[in-house]
Amino acid sequence: MVLKCPISLEGNIHWLAYDIHRGDVVVSTNVYYSIGTGSIQCCVTPFPDSGKPKRFKRTCTTSQGFLMYMNIISVLKVDGSLEDKLCVWRLKSGEWQLVSEVTPSFIDMGFDYFPLGINPFDAKTVYFWSTKHQSLMSINLCNGKYEATHIISSVECGRVMEYHKGSHFS
Repeated sequence: MVLKCPISLEGNIHWLAYDIHRGDVVVSTNVYYSIGTGSIQCCVTPFPDSGKPKRFKRTCTTSQGFLMYMNIISVLKVDGSLEDKLCVWRLKSGEWQLVSEVTPSFIDMGFDYFPLGINPFDAKTVYFWSTKHQSLMSINLCNGKYEATHIISSVECGRVMEYHKGSHFS
């Protein structure tokens, strides 16, 4: 098992890894428990959408003291058809909890963004980036509304942004 992309959070170190039996997993180690005990407390957790087609390369971020994961997955509707949903999970006590499941309208418009992260303070806003359109998209997880900002130029002190398309949060 090769560990990559370490994230340190609340005394734990989390790595992304691939396990031959479980597929993509998160390996979590409690650093404080391990000090002076001569042993390492470790937990291996498969991703919540394992076995389903994933839209993005698996990445994790942090928000409000939790390790977070998001992806767009196809969900079976009552009528038997499939619907794409943006799902966000948090890792709590070695298990993934679904915290949001929305169907933003942009998914049907040829979605070419990839996830950047989740707002660290409220966990209600997620951020995506499009290299094709050079734009940043923020999505409200409560109502699925989004706002896209197009990068129009670089300046010495940072980036200048301009409102491009989408709707404002309400």
